[in-house]
Amino acid sequence: MAVIVIFALIAGVVVSRVGNTAAQGLRDDSRQLAATLDFARSQAIALGRTHRVVLDLDHAQFWIEALPLPAPAEPVLAWAELDELPLIAPRAENTEFAPLQGTPGVPTPLRSGVAFAGVEAEGGDLTGGVAALEFAPDGATGATRIWLAAGESTRAFVEVAALADPTRVGFDAAP
Repeated sequence: MAVIVIFALIAGVVVSRVGNTAAQGLRDDSRQLAATLDFARSQAIALGRTHRVVLDLDHAQFWIEALPLPAPAEPVLAWAELDELPLIAPRAENTEFAPLQGTPGVPTPLRSGVAFAGVEAEGGDLTGGVAALEFAPDGATGATRIWLAAGESTRAFVEVAALADPTRVGFDAAP
């Protein structure tokens, strides 16, 4: 009888630690995603370039991208030195996003057992595929709530405000 009680106590400790590990992973991933979103917003403001955080909902990973710097302009000569006025059309702006400079360009995966449960945005809700949250050079973006889940009952959300407010992490049941 004592052996059965000891095994029951050990099983109870192991099960509670496994549950805590999943909940801790969810908390850590939620906070890391919130920090990444805040960093992308601050980079957009500091550099005056649009940045975005891409969420791969199907593969449980995310990364930051930015519009590249504009090509350097040719030096302008003093007007008195020119025989003819150069009439050159302005260069087209590059609108292709690239991995953020200084980062290895490798997506950040969520921990094992943690997945994206969905994204609620002004343009509609998304539960699969790829979503991108863009931050304009002034830090503005669409209000968005990103849901993460660890198992069936443990859920967290990362809420991004439309203006330059910090992101908010919360734990709640999905609607």
